[in-house]
Amino acid sequence: MSTNDERLTVPVVEAARLLGISRTLAYQAIKRGQLPAISVGRRLLVPRAALIRMLEGGHSEGSSPGEATGHRACDPRSGRQ
Repeated sequence: MSTNDERLTVPVVEAARLLGISRTLAYQAIKRGQLPAISVGRRLLVPRAALIRMLEGGHSEGSSPGEATGHRACDPRSGRQ
């Protein structure tokens, strides 16, 4: 994969930029389960497909946003949920 557009996930800061929200609001949405995210090591990543589904107004298989991953994330800088 050679370009950023081919990545399957994006960092929270980039997801926030794409959604037009602040970084803080993105972390809060992840914590509330409104924005799906996965933890890889110390990094928190948002699946690009989830962003596209959210923007198209759809959710995965009858679930609410974030429910598909079941992920309750924390701010990686503080380590708290």
